[in-house]
Amino acid sequence: MASNAEELTNMLSLTQDSVVKGSNHRIFINLILFLQAGIGLSFIIVPFVIAIYHNRALLQRLNKRMATYQKRRKKQAMKYEVELKEDTISEEVFLKRLLQIHPNLTPHDLTLCTLLRQNYSSKEIAEELNITPGSVNTARYRLRKKLVMERETDLIMYLRKIA
Repeated sequence: MASNAEELTNMLSLTQDSVVKGSNHRIFINLILFLQAGIGLSFIIVPFVIAIYHNRALLQRLNKRMATYQKRRKKQAMKYEVELKEDTISEEVFLKRLLQIHPNLTPHDLTLCTLLRQNYSSKEIAEELNITPGSVNTARYRLRKKLVMERETDLIMYLRKIA
């Protein structure tokens, strides 16, 4: 083990091209000398410490962004719950009034009326009820007959006026 800087310098000078042939051997000997002097540890540890520090900073930024996202998500969820409660109350009132005016409607007709009132397209209604878009058009036609409506009257506007 090298005890002072002069011995270390002397050992390093012996590892030059004339004494040690091959760059791999020279690198290995230099590494051993640095490790003996305690210098090598700093060359090995410092990059790891820097990487850990950068990763920790990155992790803190990610955690901060995640917290912001979660707060925003909670606000949206609360807003959605309030809107959902309001829609549920108004939907119940709508269905009661619709049944008072037209007591002959079936549960399927009531579901169709609710979806139409919410401005769903025929394709969306078909997906919701697991039927074809053609069946939705047929159901709308039959609903008009039950509600005793003329073809020129807008079905959606009529349903919106009820509630």
